[in-house]
Amino acid sequence: MEKFENIILIMIGQHRILQEDLGLVAMEITTNKDPRGAEIVKYLDKFKKDLMEHLHLENDVFYVELIRRIKAKNEDLDSVDIIEGFITEMEKIGDVVVAFLEKYKTAENIDNAMEDFKTEFFPIVKTLNTRIQFEEGHVYTYWDLYE
Repeated sequence: MEKFENIILIMIGQHRILQEDLGLVAMEITTNKDPRGAEIVKYLDKFKKDLMEHLHLENDVFYVELIRRIKAKNEDLDSVDIIEGFITEMEKIGDVVVAFLEKYKTAENIDNAMEDFKTEFFPIVKTLNTRIQFEEGHVYTYWDLYE
């Protein structure tokens, strides 16, 4: 059980770090009259590193163990369907985020398309924040139910 000790707190902490990473990008493009692609790329690189770390813990450890626990209790298998549906939705969001990060992986790409970058960036942030709120308010509550 030690392997999973504080896993929820760790993932919530990772969420805050991801939100801070994106907040730095948002500040750069909203408060600077002439946002710099080089600064944005630096923040996005950190975000990508932090995101990959988080997704590993969440997808490869948390969700695998949560589904195992639910099935072991052999009850409420609808919960497994809900969790698996959520995982599928998150994978789709992840694909969009990765495509965005790939598209804007250089300062030059960002500088040459700053308005497009802004247009695409804010909906991604909104979607991620919505998913984070849902995970923390709903999905993570399953963990203690199936301990």
